[in-house]
Amino acid sequence: MAIFNMFRLWIFVISCTWLIHGLSSQKIDKTDTIVYAKSSLLRTLLKDYDKRILPQFNTSVPVNLSIGIRLINLVELFEHEEILESSIYMQLMWTDFRLTWNPPDYKLIHVIHVPVEELWQPDVALYNNADIRVEAMNTLALVFSTGQVYYAPRARIRTMCQIDMTRFPFDQQQCSIKFGSFTYDGHRMELSMFQENSTIDMAEYQTNNEWEITSTSATIVTKRFSCCPEPYQHIRFHLKLKRNTVYYTHVFILPAVILAFIVPFQFLLPPDSKERLTIGSALLLGIILLISMIQTFLPEAHPTLPYIVQYYCVTMVWIALSLILSIWVINIQNKGPSKNKVPGYIRQLFLKTFKSLVCVTDDNYYPLENSETLSLRSLEKLSTTTSNDSARNDGDKIERDIEDIMKNVNTILMYNIKRDSHACVKTEWYQVALVLDRMMCFIFGLIFVVYTCVLLL
Repeated sequence: MAIFNMFRLWIFVISCTWLIHGLSSQKIDKTDTIVYAKSSLLRTLLKDYDKRILPQFNTSVPVNLSIGIRLINLVELFEHEEILESSIYMQLMWTDFRLTWNPPDYKLIHVIHVPVEELWQPDVALYNNADIRVEAMNTLALVFSTGQVYYAPRARIRTMCQIDMTRFPFDQQQCSIKFGSFTYDGHRMELSMFQENSTIDMAEYQTNNEWEITSTSATIVTKRFSCCPEPYQHIRFHLKLKRNTVYYTHVFILPAVILAFIVPFQFLLPPDSKERLTIGSALLLGIILLISMIQTFLPEAHPTLPYIVQYYCVTMVWIALSLILSIWVINIQNKGPSKNKVPGYIRQLFLKTFKSLVCVTDDNYYPLENSETLSLRSLEKLSTTTSNDSARNDGDKIERDIEDIMKNVNTILMYNIKRDSHACVKTEWYQVALVLDRMMCFIFGLIFVVYTCVLLL
C-alpha cells in the first residue's frame, strides 16, 4: 500500500512539472494587446507632429475652438478690491486633423489620453484677470479618432468685477469672465460655445453661503482695433449674483435702526437731567463705530454712496443735532430771576398753545401774569420805610418792641414772597423747556420714520 501511494505521488509531481514546463514554453504575443495598440497609435500620431503649428487645414477655414465653463464654486467676492475669486473647469475643444486614425486598425480604439504638453494648445487667456497668472491644474487631453481634442483643466481664477454697492446689503451684482485667444484673430481661430444653450455648466456647483447665482449667460464678442483690420473674438460669461442679507441685516441695519430709534426718546427725560448728554454721546460713538465697520466692505473709489451709509450719516447728524438741542434746553430750564422773565409771546406760544398739543399736563402750575419779580432792593426799600415810621414813635419802649417785631415779620414775609417769585419764574422757564422737549421728541420721531422708510425700504 505504501508503494502504491508513493507511485501516485511521483505521478502527480511529474504531471505538475510537465504542465508548468508547457505553460512556460508558450510565448505571449505582445503585438495583440491593447497596450501595444495604444503605444503604436501614439507613435504614429506624434511622429513628425509639430505642436507649435496651428492645426489649420487651409487659410480659408479657421480652426474652431469651443470654450465653456463648468463652475465648481464661488470662493469669495471681495467687494473692497472689486475682485471675484472662483474655481472652475475650463472646457476646451478643437479639431486637429493631424490626430485622426482608423479605429479598426488599432483594436477599435476611438479615444486616447495624451499629455497636453505634447499637443498643440490654443493660447486662451483670461482677459479680465486680476492677477498676473492663473492657477491651473493640468490634466490629460482626450483625443478622438475624428481629430477632436477635449481638454478640461481645473483653474482658480480671480477676475475683476465692477461692484455696485448702492443698495447694500440688498444688492445684486453682475460679474463677467472673459476668455479669448491672445494672438490669433478670427480668420485663424473662430470661437464657439461649448454649451448649446449659451450658458455656464452648473452641474457640479457647490452652493455659496453668501451669494446666490440667479442667472448665467454667455455671449461671443467680436472687436476690431485701429491697429489691425482682422476681427478678434472673446467669449464673455455673465454671472448675476444676489446677496444673502440675513447676516448683514443683523450686523449693519438692525443696530443702526435701534440707535436712530433711541434719539427721539432722550427728549422724554426731564429737562434738568444731565444723563441725556451721556446718552447722546454714546449714540454718536455707536454710529461712528458702524461707519468704520462698513468701510471695510466698500470699494475704495465707489461712484455712489450706498443708502445704508447715507442712513448712517443722517443718523449721525441727527444725534449731533439732538445733543446741541439738549444743551439748549438745559440752558433754558436753568434760567431764573437773574434773567428776564418769560416774554409774553413765548408764554402765549409755548405755555398756552403748544402745551396742550404736545400733551404736557399743568401740574398745578400758575404762570405769572404782570407781577414783577421782587428783588432785594424792594425789600430794602420796605425795611427803610418801616424804620422811618418807627422812629417817629420811639417814645414808648413797648411800641418800639412791637415795631421791631413787625419789622422782622415784614422781613420774613418779603423774603418768602421773593423766594416764591423766584420759584415761579424758574417754573415758567422749566415749563417752556418741557414743551420744547416734547415737541422735539415728536419731530425727531416723525423724521426718523420718514428717512428710515426712504433709505432702507
